[in-house]
Amino acid sequence: VISLMASALLAQVDANYQAYIAAYSNIAVTEQERHAIPASITMAQALLESSAGVSKLATIGNNHFGIKCGKDWTGDVMHYDDDQLGECFRKYKKAIDSFENH
Repeated sequence: VISLMASALLAQVDANYQAYIAAYSNIAVTEQERHAIPASITMAQALLESSAGVSKLATIGNNHFGIKCGKDWTGDVMHYDDDQLGECFRKYKKAIDSFENH
């Protein structure tokens, strides 16, 4: 029973990753053409940082890379517990904005 549950969970995780890659890989390729950062590296970081698009930073703040505010950020923000409590993270209108800012 436990192995069946584990298999079902892994299948769902894989489906989440596949859906995320399908949704955002074109943006990563466009950014590769602009900045010469391999799309595979961008996607790997986005998958990790956003938990395949289901993290609070990604779902609420469209921040797929865990980009913190920094002293010069003047856009929208959200506070989230990361390395410290209530850290300031950039909040974007659309996910593509996060990829472009990355």
